[in-house]
Amino acid sequence: MTMCYGAIDLKIKTWVKYTIFGFITAVLTLIDQLTKIWMVDIAQGIEGKGIVVIKNVLNFTYLKNDGASMGLFGGQRVPLIIMTLVIFAAGIYYFVKKRPDNWLLLSAVSLVASGAVGNLIDRITLGYVRDFIDLQFINFYIFNFADCAICVGAALLIIYAFLNVKD
Repeated sequence: MTMCYGAIDLKIKTWVKYTIFGFITAVLTLIDQLTKIWMVDIAQGIEGKGIVVIKNVLNFTYLKNDGASMGLFGGQRVPLIIMTLVIFAAGIYYFVKKRPDNWLLLSAVSLVASGAVGNLIDRITLGYVRDFIDLQFINFYIFNFADCAICVGAALLIIYAFLNVKD
């Protein structure tokens, strides 16, 4: 059996594209972990301690979150770990089976995956997630870089879904 050059070229392009997004996911996960380490160092590991970045707008305030987003499901470490792993495994299965090639979809998934892995690392190693971004001007929940990546990725997934709706 022979394979035409076009098929080989397509496989190489797909592999390169997946490698790029894997690298991006790893870099974003590293940024998340480094910002959390930096914040814990600034706060000297003391919850509620931090720095004012822009008065009445943005503070970095260290907080331990043993729940999911906005503190939901507090104290449910094992179920949250299992849920994250199951969703992550389903995503990998989908990518292996479907091999999507859309840049918007790959970007969205890369962002969501990096955020999920960043928070999963915390949850497994520490038993809680380290949050620190404190938006004072809207009195919102304190969150972290991984949460930002997940939200931006989710928004991109919604855009992707709307752009790819079939009648």
